[in-house]
Amino acid sequence: MRVTKQRKRNPVIVAVLLPAIVFTWVIGWTLYWIGYQRETKSNTQSIKQKDNITLMPSFILEKEHVTKSA
Repeated sequence: MRVTKQRKRNPVIVAVLLPAIVFTWVIGWTLYWIGYQRETKSNTQSIKQKDNITLMPSFILEKEHVTKSA
């Protein structure tokens, strides 16, 4: 069997990158949560607005006059 050595990470890199990764994750999760909250509010508002919808045609149909040709 081959024995592999484990690399030891530079503590300076860990000390700098770990807080940056955690900060990025917290900001991303917060933006996701805010977007989810807005989505649920807009869904409840759109349901209330659907109760007062009136459908009307946007054009008026006219009868076609058919002329007989000889």
